[in-house]
Amino acid sequence: MPLAITTRSYDNSRTGTTVDEQVLTPQSVGTRGVRRAFSLTMTGDRRGIEAQPLALPAVQLTDGSQHDVIYLADMANQIWAFDAATGQKLWMRTLATPVTGEQAIDAYQINDHWGVLSTPVIDAGAGIMYVVAWTSPDRTGSWTSAVYQCYAVSIQNGQDVHPPVTLEGAVYDAGHGTPVQQFRSARRKQRAALLLTTVNGVSTVFIGFGSVQETSKDARGWVLACSTEPFAFSAAWCSTAAGFGGGIWNGGGGLTRARSGTAPATSSTGGRRSRTRHASRPPRPPSSRIWCACRVRPSRMRHPRWRPTTALTPSTPSSEPRRREFSSVRSRS
Repeated sequence: MPLAITTRSYDNSRTGTTVDEQVLTPQSVGTRGVRRAFSLTMTGDRRGIEAQPLALPAVQLTDGSQHDVIYLADMANQIWAFDAATGQKLWMRTLATPVTGEQAIDAYQINDHWGVLSTPVIDAGAGIMYVVAWTSPDRTGSWTSAVYQCYAVSIQNGQDVHPPVTLEGAVYDAGHGTPVQQFRSARRKQRAALLLTTVNGVSTVFIGFGSVQETSKDARGWVLACSTEPFAFSAAWCSTAAGFGGGIWNGGGGLTRARSGTAPATSSTGGRRSRTRHASRPPRPPSSRIWCACRVRPSRMRHPRWRPTTALTPSTPSSEPRRREFSSVRSRS
């Protein structure tokens, strides 16, 4: 498996293409078809994963063995590593107690847990995977007291490379007389895949958020940023500093990195009084569009006033685990 898949849709442009594919070529698939290589059994959540699997070739584990590895992060806040050739489980790490699914945050009750909803991102050179998890610090699973945390874990064994960064309490002030906005985890959903890119020479993880209730008057879209060295919160931007809506969802895809240096995103469900405010631009006129495109210039995101919170202790979910299978496909030989 020479191909590395370190981010959603293969690259920061989200092209969804693998131009260096050597096995699943049109010729080999047309001639031999495809078959299931193996199934991966995952426990902890009924639906298993919402995030895209990631993969790295020739990863050396802490025991000295070397494997091509498939990484999966699930809604029970678990990270799994499997051998890409055999399907053997190499390791599994539980980050923290996930949020328990209920109608208040999931109208159709699709998921029994809410944990890692977005696709993580891997820094292959540093050997670190960055993951954002919705966690329950009091271990009750209640969404009303849940917080988002950004983890930096080793690709070798899933253990923390740095202590997790709690994202609760970020503040964004767009100016122009608009209200100061404060990030509250209990009101947000983090679906958009993570973006790892460099801003002013600093490697940075960007995290997009929508809202639990996108039509409520406290709905907001947020982009938060964490620098990787040091691993710390670094900046924030809110899509609707006035009005409501503007969730950053991107259909599960991630923010992109454009050649212009901006990070294009797709915002949704803007109310009539919704306005997208930019720190470096004058206010835009009110918009009633359901979908709109916006561009965030990472180097001009505001550094927020920050309120530190108590660090969390990773724990194991108390609910009875369920089984979930993930299938791998390879070309017939």
